[in-house]
This record gives sequence, C-alpha cells and structure tokens, in this order.
Amino acid sequence: MSTPFFTDRQAFAQTFDAGLFRLLDNADLAAFVLVCANALYRPEFHARARGLLAERYQTLLDETRAALAAGHEPAGAADDVSVFLRMVCVGLEGLSPAESRPLGPWELQFNLLRAFRPARMSGAAVSGISRPFDAQKFHFDKPFLLKEAIWDGAVGQTGITLLYNKFPFAPFHGLVVPDRAAHHPQLLQEQYHRFVWDWASELAAGFPGIGFGYNSYGAYASVNHRQRLLAQEAQAVQVVARR
Repeated sequence: MSTPFFTDRQAFAQTFDAGLFRLLDNADLAAFVLVCANALYRPEFHARARGLLAERYQTLLDETRAALAAGHEPAGAADDVSVFLRMVCVGLEGLSPAESRPLGPWELQFNLLRAFRPARMSGAAVSGISRPFDAQKFHFDKPFLLKEAIWDGAVGQTGITLLYNKFPFAPFHGLVVPDRAAHHPQLLQEQYHRFVWDWASELAAGFPGIGFGYNSYGAYASVNHRQRLLAQEAQAVQVVARR
C-alpha cells in the first residue's frame, strides 16, 4: 500500500528535495522560512540551494524594508514576519546548521532557527487529552497548506497528506495528516494507530530508519497535529524514540 517515492530512502529524498526547490521558487516569507529550516539539517541540500536561498533572501529583505519604510506591515502572517526579522538580525550566513552531541542515553541539539519559531499554542494552558475540532483555529485542512505538501493522495483506503515540518528537528521531518478533510479532533484513534503500524512495517523493509511518532494534544507543540514522520538514520530515530 506504500506510495512509489516511499520505496527507499533515495527516492524519498529526491521527492523531498524537489518539493523544497519548488517552494523556494518565488517563495513568500512562510515558504522561505520552511526551506531554510530544512536546509540547515542537510548540508548536501544546503550546498545545492545556497545561491537560490541568498537570492530569495535578498528579495524578501528588500520587500520587507520597503514596506516598513512606507509605514506598512510586511506581507505575510505576523508569525512569519517575526521569524524573518529575527533571521535578518542574525544574517543569512549567521544561521548555523543544527548541531547535536550525545549525553548518556540522550541527544542534545542546538538549532538556532528552530529557536526562532513562535510559541503559538505551546504556551497555552490545557486540560484533558482532547478537544473538539475548531474550524476557526489553525488546522491542516487550510487550503494554503497544500502548497507545502510533499505529497497528497491515498495509501490503501486512507487519504494521506504529507507536509513538510516548518521547524524540523530531524532530517526529512514531515507531518502525516490522515483524512484531513474529515476534521478529526486531536486524539489518536485505533484505526489510524493500526494503519500507521502496518504502513511503517511495510516501509521498513526498504527504508531502514523510518519512524512515525504521535504528538498528543497539550504536549507543547506549536500547532495541534497528529503523526510526525522521521525519515532519518536508524540510530537517530532510536535516540528520538528514547526521549
């Protein structure tokens, strides 16, 4: 039931990178932040995209300066403007790649750009383990999010939208949204638990190191979401899983 580009790590990486280059072409602030954050995890991709990143950065910087000088708000969501202005303070070349080191059974990570992400719902007080779907708040069926999708289709009988993580903490870090149009509440249901288990078991044969995790409501994610995809080396997945 797997999709063609999930057959092995190389095929997945090619699809993943092609989507990042697509987003970088005439990227707005939101897309630029996403591509930049993912590039800082992948030295080989960053080397290929460095020139395009610099060109797009300068264009967005000029547009932002012009808007502010004219007394206008820069184009883009307030969160994206805030992150971009922090990037400007550091400078594009000052954004260091993500670094990590082991500490006993743990892996410590320093990720400068991820530290710029807005708090959003991670600072909200929550009670319980679920809440009803709210169409007025952020959710993954927003039309604008489809441009940030790596892939949108079906795996077996389950509709799947695979999105880039805007502020990843691992290489090839994505978000799996099952049946997004169904507007499920943030609560893992048995059918999706079994689906992800079966899908991961199938993929593991040709894609060692792939892993899926679930982010519970109230677990301090910046946005309410379901499954996350970690397509990285097996050892790194195991470290993440031990946290």
